[in-house]
Amino acid sequence: MVQHKQAFTLIELLVVVLIIGVLAAVALPQYKIAVAKSRLASIMSLGKAIDSAKEAYFLANGEYTTDVRKLDIDVPADCTMVDTNGHYYTCGKYWLLDNNTADFVIDYCPDNNQTYAKCQSIRDFQLAWIQQHNTDDQWLPGTTYCIRFNNSALGKSICQNLTGFEYASR
Repeated sequence: MVQHKQAFTLIELLVVVLIIGVLAAVALPQYKIAVAKSRLASIMSLGKAIDSAKEAYFLANGEYTTDVRKLDIDVPADCTMVDTNGHYYTCGKYWLLDNNTADFVIDYCPDNNQTYAKCQSIRDFQLAWIQQHNTDDQWLPGTTYCIRFNNSALGKSICQNLTGFEYASR
């Protein structure tokens, strides 16, 4: 009696590879969103700390500062000041911008470019903290916004799931 070895056929192997490919294609976008959300948690705590520190600075001095170094907070070690006046910081794929006394923003860029100007054209979303004593008519004082840019699916998912933030799209 002749024994045949048990083995997979080429068709069976191709079906398995196809199934794995489909699962990977479905899971990858969700994985990117999950990674961005987990990184967002640390940058949001920095944003809230800056917001509180800017309000405390206003109460003590009667004006807002645009120099993060003057605030009573510690900027995380992974954040690097990009300019010499304390207005721009880069923290991985996040850019912290504080050059306006009425607000400050954190932009998420999928690629960490070397300049903020390059980031602005490709950013997925922006978190904006509007200072309580802001007199600008465009934004509501004391409000936080999440703004989606470039029709980004990641930006939409992040912004729609953030509680306490107003959602906007540009």
